[in-house]
Amino acid sequence: YGSVHCLSPCLKKRNHFIPLDLSAIADAFEHNIRSVAETISLPFQLASSNAHNRHWQRFLTAERIRSLPIDPEPDETPEAISRRAEVATEFASKHMNEFLESEDGIDTISNDIAEFLLSAHDGGSISIAASELIFQGTVLTWSSFEVLARDVFINHINKHPNLVSLLLQDQNTKKRFDITKIPLDILSEHGFDVSNKMGSILAEQQDLSDLRTIKQIFITLWGSEKNICDKLNNRTLWILSQQRHLIVHKRGIVDSDYNTKTGEGLPSGSRLQISPQDLKQYIQAVLDAGCSILRALSN
Repeated sequence: YGSVHCLSPCLKKRNHFIPLDLSAIADAFEHNIRSVAETISLPFQLASSNAHNRHWQRFLTAERIRSLPIDPEPDETPEAISRRAEVATEFASKHMNEFLESEDGIDTISNDIAEFLLSAHDGGSISIAASELIFQGTVLTWSSFEVLARDVFINHINKHPNLVSLLLQDQNTKKRFDITKIPLDILSEHGFDVSNKMGSILAEQQDLSDLRTIKQIFITLWGSEKNICDKLNNRTLWILSQQRHLIVHKRGIVDSDYNTKTGEGLPSGSRLQISPQDLKQYIQAVLDAGCSILRALSN
């Protein structure tokens, strides 16, 4: 759980290459990925907090005990006496920091965290909850990519409406869009001037919610960008999209359609098993694909 904070360098340094008009899209993508990491690492954060608190209380109690035998000075005020509690806290903080920086302290905290998680896992219901948390992390990871793809498509086509002709000429994408069927109320809403709204209008016809559609549209628009093609054709991204569909629509129960599309050959009727390592790979695949798309738009 604690190892999923793996935002790619292209996001950490995105201000070096992402234009201002894409900044909000990049910010949203980064926020969504960080939210996934924070959500699925919650058990680790609870275990870590528990371990740190136990050792903090140990140091604080020891320092408070040490401060008790000290006799007050004849002219010592109640305020000065109460200062002893503050001093005890200061010394406890010092010892705690030294402990956390020591090799023994790191090993002790790590072991405490592991014992907490293993104990919780053996409790049965916690194990089920952890599995559900990974399922939700998988869904949120795909959603982060889907939202990015949609936002990028709308933004770019709104800015470059002439690219609609590419979508209408390509055999794979023209069937997904039909500008002759744009509702009159939509045209009226935009004052019959849709020159800078074509992305928004086309996104209402095609929601870009599945990887096959996203690949066809993006490769049509940026087929010359080899990195985009490679990242969108990543098998890990494909597996993520199919598992997301299975979780949302089938409660994660494997069916023949899933096996046909993924070739995994899992027993029909069994439940998906997604490990933290699997989820980390899904997050990285989404980061790689998202960054390649942002780079292409920036160029």
